Amino acid sequence: MKNEGGFTLIELIFGVGGIAVFIIGAIGWIINIIVIARTIDLPLTGLFVLRIAGIFIIPLGSILGIFF
Repeated sequence: MKNEGGFTLIELIFGVGGIAVFIIGAIGWIINIIVIARTIDLPLTGLFVLRIAGIFIIPLGSILGIFF
């Protein structure tokens, strides 16, 4: 019997999961930038400094954009 091409269930789950994590992270990073643009005139706080750092440290920016 010839081995058919394609993906196993585990490969498919990890592939779709990886794509979902990437998309959610990108959305969180964009939300972080939008929040910075909206709060640029407020006083300087620790969270604001972290959000600015999150522009350059993308995982931090995506977490801050989604959860804070």
